[in-house]
Amino acid sequence: MALMSAVLLSGCHTRSYLPPDGQMAPSVAPPQELSAYSGSVSSSKIEMMHQSGREERLRKGWNEAAKWFAGDGTDYEVAIDVKKTDGKGGWTFVTYLLTLSLLPYVETNSYESTMELRSGDVVLFSNTDSFAVRESLSVYFPTALLFGAQGPGPLYSITSDQLNRHALALGQFIAESRGAYQAAVQGGTVATYRKYLADNPTSFFRMDALQQLAALAPDRQPLAFHRENLAIDERYARFIPPAHAVWFIGPEGMKVSDVLEKQAGEDIDLLASRIRAAGQPYKVFNDEEVAAMKEGGLKPALIAAMIDASAGQPSASSVAPAAAVPVAVQADPVPAQPADAAAAAPTAGDIAADCAKRLAAMQACDQIPSFGKNICKAQVRKTYDHLVCSVIQ
Repeated sequence: MALMSAVLLSGCHTRSYLPPDGQMAPSVAPPQELSAYSGSVSSSKIEMMHQSGREERLRKGWNEAAKWFAGDGTDYEVAIDVKKTDGKGGWTFVTYLLTLSLLPYVETNSYESTMELRSGDVVLFSNTDSFAVRESLSVYFPTALLFGAQGPGPLYSITSDQLNRHALALGQFIAESRGAYQAAVQGGTVATYRKYLADNPTSFFRMDALQQLAALAPDRQPLAFHRENLAIDERYARFIPPAHAVWFIGPEGMKVSDVLEKQAGEDIDLLASRIRAAGQPYKVFNDEEVAAMKEGGLKPALIAAMIDASAGQPSASSVAPAAAVPVAVQADPVPAQPADAAAAAPTAGDIAADCAKRLAAMQACDQIPSFGKNICKAQVRKTYDHLVCSVIQ
């Protein structure tokens, strides 16, 4: 196998995609129902052609399924896995060697491609399709070209055809289940949608049922309505109307709706202090949101605490002053000084004392007549040679 692998990495290497029925599936549009939701694509399990980054190329092709959705998100997930099921033709490696590649090495490997459509941990739909890939090799003669093509073309054929087949199967599944869904919720009432959700935990139309149920929310006191629906499916939170979403803002266990419940059995001032001390953000509520919370029974002191926790910053007295950051100033490099020279450098006090002595000596020289005065001052300058003294005196 080691020799085979080494030889397979050289020479004229071709491959061809063999669809299950001998022909490529027609191009189909993805199910329109998916375009209203967000989604992602996972293609982590690929057991085929472990050479030259081909798996990564296949993943990129299957990632085209992300275009089925309105955008990246968690409403749905498309998972595509591939596993090898069989391999035939290994015996041709013997004839390949005996004929010095006049007869190419040809092997046909069979695979299964499985696509699952998931919503959270629930598998809503699954489809498995079979295909084969024929790989050929010749070194001294280009006979492998009779059995396939070089380059990434066959890999593109695999991903394109398999995506079309999975999309077609998914579209048929949705079309077949649409009638049953429409008949079940024909009344369009809260009760009919809740019953459908209870009876059909793995339905593709579950997301649509949640969305339609959210649209039936009452304008006044909607909190209880939304809580009942969230108990049915947590994904309902995605469809709560913006005007009602304020009740579900905040940290886990202390959302606005949780605080509303807690205020019934806890001191208001103490609860407000807990909200501020936790420092977990809610939001700076606008006038409409404040009015909705007040109408729902939430105390103004608690609303104020939530706003403080969201917008407030620690006071200056509670924050340690930041260390001053030195400003880098570009200057000419200072020549390095020997250690003994640095230690002998005079201090500012030494210089001031010398300058005082220099001044007194100069005044004494002024008492010497004529030429002797100049000689005296020259000696003083030599003795007290600090530049600063000559400048200030």
